[in-house]
Amino acid sequence: MTSITLAVKSQQMRRGPTPVRSVLANNSIRLPDGGHVSIRPARPGDIELIQTYVRDLSSGSRYFRFLGAISELTTTELHRATHPGPSNASLVLESHRDGAPNMIGEARWHLSADGRTCELAASIADAWQRQGFGTWLINHIAAQVKSLGARHLMAEILHANQPAQRLVRKFGFHALPFSFDPKVMCFVKELR
Repeated sequence: MTSITLAVKSQQMRRGPTPVRSVLANNSIRLPDGGHVSIRPARPGDIELIQTYVRDLSSGSRYFRFLGAISELTTTELHRATHPGPSNASLVLESHRDGAPNMIGEARWHLSADGRTCELAASIADAWQRQGFGTWLINHIAAQVKSLGARHLMAEILHANQPAQRLVRKFGFHALPFSFDPKVMCFVKELR
């Protein structure tokens, strides 16, 4: 599972933080078989879609994504994922073949009250991993967060999650010499 948790530090903006919704945009890429994959903001009607996605992840993928053992999201987590506020967002990554959408990934991020930090967590469905979708999702989010004034990305990844560590290193992250949790490694990258 190539799941990571990221935190993004941003500059204090002169006119105040830009609402997250104003920088989210639909994006898609064409697949070789004629289908396509798209990123879109999560909506209130996505509760069952997101819960089914989480339940269908392997236990290892859920452990890496949520930094602990879960089988499904709580009602509070589902509400948070499907009801964005002025400083948080959830994204859904869907494949589209023969007109039918299938959720293959997700990400959630939250800006702190002062707009200086944005925390992010993301996952890709087991069958879709190692095909570049995690990289695409992170690039998409990094560009959006940078437009909000982000200066640094920080990833918190479980020591056991080697694929996610390789992914962030590919992005140019470097490991910090300390961590707040002994199970977790912290990586940082400056946005330019």
